[in-house]
Amino acid sequence: PGILNDRGYFLNKMYQLLSKNSTGLLVLKEIFEKCVFEKGVEDISRICEASIRANENVYKAVLEGIISVHTYFLRVSESFEGNEVLEKAMLSGLEKILTTLAYVKSYHILGEELARFAHTKLKSNESKEQCEGILREIVTVFQLLPSKSSFLESYPKFLSVRLLFEPYSEEQERFAIRTISQATECTSDFVYRCEVMLMDVTENSVSLRDMFDAKYGSSHNKSSEWLFQPSVLTSYSWPDASCDVNLPTPSILLPKMREFQLFYSQVRPKRHISFVSRCSRGVVRMNLPRDSRVPSIDLCVGQSQLLLAECFNNRTDWSIGNLLQTMEVTNNEIFLRSLNAFAGCGILEVYDEGGPVDLPLRSVMAGKYVRLGSNPDTRKRKLNLFPCDWEGGFQIATVSSNDFVSDPVDASHHMVDQLKAPAVQATLVRVFKASGTLSFYELMEKVKDESPQKFMPSVQQVKVALEFLISRGFVIRDNSNGGTFSYIC
Repeated sequence: PGILNDRGYFLNKMYQLLSKNSTGLLVLKEIFEKCVFEKGVEDISRICEASIRANENVYKAVLEGIISVHTYFLRVSESFEGNEVLEKAMLSGLEKILTTLAYVKSYHILGEELARFAHTKLKSNESKEQCEGILREIVTVFQLLPSKSSFLESYPKFLSVRLLFEPYSEEQERFAIRTISQATECTSDFVYRCEVMLMDVTENSVSLRDMFDAKYGSSHNKSSEWLFQPSVLTSYSWPDASCDVNLPTPSILLPKMREFQLFYSQVRPKRHISFVSRCSRGVVRMNLPRDSRVPSIDLCVGQSQLLLAECFNNRTDWSIGNLLQTMEVTNNEIFLRSLNAFAGCGILEVYDEGGPVDLPLRSVMAGKYVRLGSNPDTRKRKLNLFPCDWEGGFQIATVSSNDFVSDPVDASHHMVDQLKAPAVQATLVRVFKASGTLSFYELMEKVKDESPQKFMPSVQQVKVALEFLISRGFVIRDNSNGGTFSYIC
């Protein structure tokens, strides 16, 4: 311990003496590996006990502890002049810690927690240098995991959440994928899936939108006073990343959304591309009354705020209750965030019998009313009301995460899936005939009940079969009720 704490002259001298022959190096290797293991178990056990007393996530504590121990021994190993045998001894000692710790009850959960740890760090606005250092530690821990499949299946789900619902750095995300891909047990399917997802929200999103505008743009600009373009694309090769709130699509958006979907399905038929309208943003013109200081104003808004703008393009005064009911937004937090954004710019005004109400409004209460503001901010004719952080809270998946372990990136290209496709389609038809209208989650549950275990279709295969039935007119999709599917006899 004393020599370890010195981490300098004496340790280097010992290395030089013992490494002169293979026997001495072997002795040093065994001692170093044992030292890493014993110190690691002691330090991490102390961290885990503190985590348990504080009722915190013990798996997160294990990961933070293993990274801390690895960082400590990296500095120690500098005295070994980069000797690969001793570097492997350090990693072997760390690996034994993970397989020995009594606090680790499930290696599957440990892999998921490492993916969540990476997700937290990548969205925390760390500097480029800090991000690179953290990712190198994550890759090291990944290589130590007794079971690596749970990390490889969980990371794409967290990536989809970042790409859809969080401000993200394209450069950092690319670096993360590239760094993880260098790990020896990282699969090509994992890398391809992550790269495709990132491309969908960058190059594909922009290029397809530009293609659409080139084909239809002139007619739309003449006939429409608003601009709201889906700018986030997903496809059925993505894992499910479903939001826990459902927003209705404003009627003003529906025609253009249908045109977008039709266009995308024609230019990329095998990708099964769709768009996430609530994650898109755009500009809508809000018409203010004639006696207002400005006759109209352009608002850069998100979907929930567009619903609010539509309401006040039709009426100038609402009660809170009627406004919430008309917007059909069931999540009060989403509604209040949109309302406060408008009121903060003076476009809307919240009041009761005593006059204007202090902002921000914290809850939906009876006796409160909303009207067009008498003093809107006129310094800009275009106001950006869209929040920096995405609206609402989100969950990772709507089905069991195990269903995504072996899914290929695009099931429509997979030979086995092509052979199974007619059988999966027939199963869906039987389920729909028996049940009528179903959500996707309900459909998956009934397909599992209907299918023998040996021929159980994956989530990906069900999605492709469902899209096929929709394209042939056998099934219709209804987005107004949280996303349901109905069979047409």
